[in-house]
Amino acid sequence: MENTGNAYRTRQALVGAFILIAAALAIVIYGATDLGALAAAGIFILVVGIGIAALSLMFSGTPDKFGPSERVYRLVAGVLLAIIGAVLLLHGFGAAWYILIAVLLIGIAILGALTAISNSKQAKY
Repeated sequence: MENTGNAYRTRQALVGAFILIAAALAIVIYGATDLGALAAAGIFILVVGIGIAALSLMFSGTPDKFGPSERVYRLVAGVLLAIIGAVLLLHGFGAAWYILIAVLLIGIAILGALTAISNSKQAKY
């Protein structure tokens, strides 16, 4: 799906929907619990990241001379946002700092390894 016509508008509408859902969940988390603003920000970032990762399947999967495909780029960005959101949410629940750093580093390492493996078969150069 290219960035033209209705396809582009559909994707943007879906991104907007994920942002509104994330904002609603963040407001509920902040208002209905005693987790605080950081946990609310974490749930917002987590849901937006999941949305970006899910919508990445609507983009081209063909890599070009500039690097990975639009699909892989958006998938990695979405998953990275989701990892950061999860860490913030865990912080809101009172997880120790070393657990937060471990979750962040393990998530980034797994994401990098899977991206490298998936791109190794599709590289043009």
